[in-house]
Amino acid sequence: MGDLLLRGTLYKANIRFFAIDSRDMVTEAQKLQLTNPAATILLGRFITMAAMMGAMLKSDKESFTITMDGGGPAGRLVASVNSKSRVKGYITNPDPVFDENTAAIGSLVGKDGKISVVRDTGLKTPYIGQSKLISGEIAEDFAYYFSVSEQKPSLVSLGVTLDEKAVVSTSGGIIVQPMPQCPDELIDRLEARAMLMSDISRQLEIFDLEGYVKALFRDMDLNIHDRLVPEYKCDCSREKVAGVIRSLGKDEIRDMIEKDRGAEVNCHFCRKSYHFTQDELENILGDIK
Repeated sequence: MGDLLLRGTLYKANIRFFAIDSRDMVTEAQKLQLTNPAATILLGRFITMAAMMGAMLKSDKESFTITMDGGGPAGRLVASVNSKSRVKGYITNPDPVFDENTAAIGSLVGKDGKISVVRDTGLKTPYIGQSKLISGEIAEDFAYYFSVSEQKPSLVSLGVTLDEKAVVSTSGGIIVQPMPQCPDELIDRLEARAMLMSDISRQLEIFDLEGYVKALFRDMDLNIHDRLVPEYKCDCSREKVAGVIRSLGKDEIRDMIEKDRGAEVNCHFCRKSYHFTQDELENILGDIK
């Protein structure tokens, strides 16, 4: 049926939620990033999280750039997402060694570091939120981020399952956030169902996303406000890369011309390569005032 993101409320808007089926999106990331099974699960969970956060943005001019770096062997995770939940991301080590019999997958991320969320609102100064990592398990660390950086206690679940050939079979996530005015008794009812959210990828083997949400939130005054189509989409272009080169400044560009007689720039998000000749770099240099 394709990927889907649902945005809605419970209990007369006292609680909001975001839920996503992200299998196609994660499959595309796996193909572009050439990730091994462990890295596919990590990157899949991370961009699934990013897509749901994109649905929290209020304006088409806004975007998030999200970084998670815990010092582990998988390296850094980076994602960028807009308000339509179009996301791109990468993991710096797409082939980490992992033995599931001896370690939790969060050990590949590590916990000696932080989450950083840069919210670009289209104004001059972006908003930056940060929190330390507590486990390397992506859902747990983002629940902590929402609590300490945004003062929004949250239930967060993320999951990616692969078949025996390392093909993505299910991928999804859910975020549930009580609003500031939410009565404690409603939070207690919600927490009683937290176990049903803990393994969303397995639930998506049984239900489609909307069926899962309706089963999970039965008798909770469920109201689905929006149905979005999340997508893994890199928006790089030759013009944007030229702009990045221009931003390096005259001295750096002259160095490329004199030493390398050109430049090769690779996009981290889609691995597309852009070559600039010496003459093209001269033209970029001439555009700088």
